[in-house]
Amino acid sequence: MAAALAKGGLYVLGLHLTPECDPTCDQESWSAQRGHLAVRSRMWSLAIDRRRRQERVAMRVDVSTPTRQFRLAEEMIFRTYTAAQFARLLRSEAQLELVETYDFAYDVDRPVPLDARAEDTVFVLRKN
Repeated sequence: MAAALAKGGLYVLGLHLTPECDPTCDQESWSAQRGHLAVRSRMWSLAIDRRRRQERVAMRVDVSTPTRQFRLAEEMIFRTYTAAQFARLLRSEAQLELVETYDFAYDVDRPVPLDARAEDTVFVLRKN
């Protein structure tokens, strides 16, 4: 990714990190509506294998229009990182520096620490 950025360029990356303590959230959902289109989404964790650094996740999206309703469902396996593991990965890329970290509230006036409890984290990275 660093090669694609101009010097001083920013890369903003949002990740679900695996907390080193018990996760505070094992599912999430959202819904949206525009005109006659309605979408409801739910994603939940099925299993976390910390040794293999994998999380099995299920996702369901329900879509409704006046003439049609359907459901999309999928299971995926994600690569997982704790805050310490991801910080180590960032340090291995000399061209990128960590500027700040935020949570998924995206409040630039309220950065969050990158610690063992970190889960929903937005990384602001800058190319040196």
